[in-house]
Amino acid sequence: MSDARPPAGFAPARTQRSQRALERPRAPWHPLPLAELVIVAGGAAILFAFVNGVPNSRAALFVGLGGVLGGTLEVTLREHLGGYRSHALLLAVLVVVVMHTAIVLVVSSFASFPRAANLLLVALDLAVGFVLFRLLRARYAEARRRLLLANR
Repeated sequence: MSDARPPAGFAPARTQRSQRALERPRAPWHPLPLAELVIVAGGAAILFAFVNGVPNSRAALFVGLGGVLGGTLEVTLREHLGGYRSHALLLAVLVVVVMHTAIVLVVSSFASFPRAANLLLVALDLAVGFVLFRLLRARYAEARRRLLLANR
């Protein structure tokens, strides 16, 4: 009886193509891991702020949070729009948080923010989040379909 398995290192063309479809999309600045470096630098700045006391290091804390957020957002958008992995919920929630924060800051800078308005704002958050999730999920599905068709 002979062993019908292919030799080690052999992969059919279809398997090789499907593995290519599962590769993370490359950044325009590839091979420099810029987003990852920004995330690490942001984490270091946050750690620095907590070690030195947040009241004394507010600038480092905000720079660190911005770095972590910016690097994570770049990787997340690239993966989502490239059809590699869906991050629809994360992206929708991020937009809703920014929108909610902006509304509260703008309204509270001109007048006191009434507590009853929080219910309306939460309803708006849920509606916008739901619509954004559906749109982002549809965008991912289309990108994923194109990616898989291109690698057939």
